Amino acid sequence: MLPLLDRQNLEVADGAIIGGPMLALALPVIDTLIVMKQRFGGEKRPILQRIGTMFNADRRHIHHILVARFGSTSKASFRSGS
Repeated sequence: MLPLLDRQNLEVADGAIIGGPMLALALPVIDTLIVMKQRFGGEKRPILQRIGTMFNADRRHIHHILVARFGSTSKASFRSGS
């Protein structure tokens, strides 16, 4: 009788099934942490001012960079997905 599932292929598939969503969830978190570090670690100012600027909006996040590079959100989504 032939086995329905090959053990080696199952292990690779499990890694892909788990790794994809983990990467999709980790990318925005990593992007946010990098941008907050850049804002906090800029010029030397008193600590309260540095913390205040850490939460200010700017265009350093990866989605803003992709939109600026490709011209629109739909083009940026298409290019980054392919």
